[in-house]
Amino acid sequence: MEKALEKVRDTKADIDRFADLIRKYTSFEKLDRFMLHELIDRITIYETPGMGRCRKGKEKRITIYYKFVGAIQ
Repeated sequence: MEKALEKVRDTKADIDRFADLIRKYTSFEKLDRFMLHELIDRITIYETPGMGRCRKGKEKRITIYYKFVGAIQ
């Protein structure tokens, strides 16, 4: 029970840290490299099946993993 409670506290702390970062950048005109490094953990771009030389019109699946909270659906 204590481990579950600790995990909830850690999750809440991570969400609070992410919320603080988002508040910091509520109004900006241009997304810069520093902001990306501070907000985003990683970006995964998946290979599109059936992709040959013709890539126009094909949709790619991209997942953005934000720091402290992971991927947001």
